[in-house]
Amino acid sequence: MREIKFRVWDGDKYISLHEAYVVHGLISIQIPNGVRFEPEYDEVIIEQYTGLKADGKKIYEGDILASGKIYWEVVFIDGAFWARRKNGIINIKELQRKRILAKIPIEIIGNIHENGDLL
Repeated sequence: MREIKFRVWDGDKYISLHEAYVVHGLISIQIPNGVRFEPEYDEVIIEQYTGLKADGKKIYEGDILASGKIYWEVVFIDGAFWARRKNGIINIKELQRKRILAKIPIEIIGNIHENGDLL
């Protein structure tokens, strides 16, 4: 069973997330120091952990992955995590399996908020 984790992009930086709830379109977030806040829905972006790792780091939605000279953005579509690039999309588990078989490592090189120009 995969670990369910999230992170929050507040427009400037990532916030470690302890708990998050969305109820009737309102977000309630609790960060590790116990502070709870309720930002407007369009003020933050909540990204989920894929359950996979690259170089020991957890892969989240919004991460940019690289393998050789190929770059992908991690997205969540129709209940699954995908690696998307300009000319296609592949299930992230399938991408990881193919890269392991080809002995070409995948690494996290950034995220779409801070490094979107990499795509």
